[in-house]
Amino acid sequence: GRAELSEIAQRCAAGILDNVDALVALTALAPVSYARLGPHHWSCGFKVIGVQNREAALRVVLGASPDPVQRAKGTNIEFRPVDAVASPYMVIGALVRAAMSGIDSGVALPEPATMDPADMDEATRAAHGITALPATLDAALDALEASGPAKEWFSDRMLSVYLAIKRWEATNATADPDAAFTAYARAY
Repeated sequence: GRAELSEIAQRCAAGILDNVDALVALTALAPVSYARLGPHHWSCGFKVIGVQNREAALRVVLGASPDPVQRAKGTNIEFRPVDAVASPYMVIGALVRAAMSGIDSGVALPEPATMDPADMDEATRAAHGITALPATLDAALDALEASGPAKEWFSDRMLSVYLAIKRWEATNATADPDAAFTAYARAY
């Protein structure tokens, strides 16, 4: 199927992609995380799926076998906008919930990007529904707060505490990038 994924894998990927802006608030949860979420910054910068495309938020990595059955067994989907500051338990839980929302809603997986989205002009990205990922922790938290499905993955209390702590962290982060990187390197 599309992106060489089965129908169920397409729906899972579509659910993740549909919720990616809210997910970023959980997977890139430090102000310094956003220094690497951009085009050509060792991660990705756009809400898009791509086959073997390192600049896509969801990257389909095909199996290496020439045999189609073995190739399908070796195919993986990478969620790229995540870093080591994130809680692996929260990340996995949120990704599973997003994937399940794709199964439940039947949202369609868009066509995979065949080139680096940063090399596309704005009109081409818009025509393909490709948007930039949140550029700051505050923007990601806004996306989480605005998301109907993602907000339902947590109790009201957990969500409000998480948002309050992360908003405090974003507000109190140093404006000096070198000092911020040093502080987070010491903490993590």
